[in-house]
Amino acid sequence: MDTSERQIRFWNRIAAKYANDPIEDEAGYERTLEVTRTWLGPETRAFEFGCGTGSTAIRLAPHLRSIHATDTSPAMIDIANRKAEAAGVHNITFAVGSADAAGGADAHDAVLAFNVIHLIPDWRAVLARLGERMAPGALFISKTACIAELNPMIRLAIPLMGLLGKAPPVAVFPERELLDGIKAAGFEILANERHGTRGKDVRAVVIARKKA
Repeated sequence: MDTSERQIRFWNRIAAKYANDPIEDEAGYERTLEVTRTWLGPETRAFEFGCGTGSTAIRLAPHLRSIHATDTSPAMIDIANRKAEAAGVHNITFAVGSADAAGGADAHDAVLAFNVIHLIPDWRAVLARLGERMAPGALFISKTACIAELNPMIRLAIPLMGLLGKAPPVAVFPERELLDGIKAAGFEILANERHGTRGKDVRAVVIARKKA
């Protein structure tokens, strides 16, 4: 079984629990939503990959023209569709898919990737393909756990947790490497922030724009 298949099985298995788990840092999450909204607008057509159970897409949708959100886990997307219906949000579509489901150059004004890049083994290649498809001036907004910045003991425990089925496979890199990957894909960095309010914040929030 390859890494992507293991990840899909992992997320399908924990989808219901994931949907019910409380957000660990509510204040930090709200800050990320607030900042994201300041870069988008009522005419923005957004695409989100790795949307999970759709919570962030549903929160952002009322502020956008439309949002198409994907996740590789069918169980996650099933929950997301039910949550959107319950919330009465009608300008959002959920579908099973990956970052490669992003449309052509004129399809989206912004691509969003929250807490997912570190879960993609070939994340640099994924960013490169996005850079090829996105129109000049389109925004790429991401929030990414830079695992290399975690406490060494925690970092060493992650592979063991993966072997035990308690965590998905993750890519380990520092923020510097993440920023270099985004730049190499053809983006300029407009903002680079940290929104965590509890403990050491290893999640980099990056606002980038596709170069002409």
